[in-house]
Amino acid sequence: MFAWPEVNKDFISGVVAPNQFDRAWFFAFSDNEILLRFDDGGDFQPLDLADQPLIESLLIKKHFMGMLADTACFAVEIRREEEPQRDKEPELQFGGLRSLFGKADNLMLAMAGRAQQVCEWYRSHQFCGKCGNRAVENEND
Repeated sequence: MFAWPEVNKDFISGVVAPNQFDRAWFFAFSDNEILLRFDDGGDFQPLDLADQPLIESLLIKKHFMGMLADTACFAVEIRREEEPQRDKEPELQFGGLRSLFGKADNLMLAMAGRAQQVCEWYRSHQFCGKCGNRAVENEND
């Protein structure tokens, strides 16, 4: 059976992050643009635990997506700083998901796409469509 993107049985979707994890990937978005970092070979590298101080300094909301083997995966909404952050992290830049074409494998592209969908859903579903009241977030949902 053909499936695209390829089925990855190592990813287990979740909503509550484990208390401890040794590895993590953070797919950080400001509006619909992802914070991009590429390695020396030009391949996309998501932010990781070493980038947590940067993430926390810009954090609006962090959404746990699940575990990819032993790696916790998060969709992160961040504030876009003007240019000062580039002085500290010159290899970081914002771009659309299309920026990943040819620079990420199907799994990484799928994870980034999922992260963008999670962030967009959270941004666009702040109010009840029936009564107009502000939605209340459930910690286990």
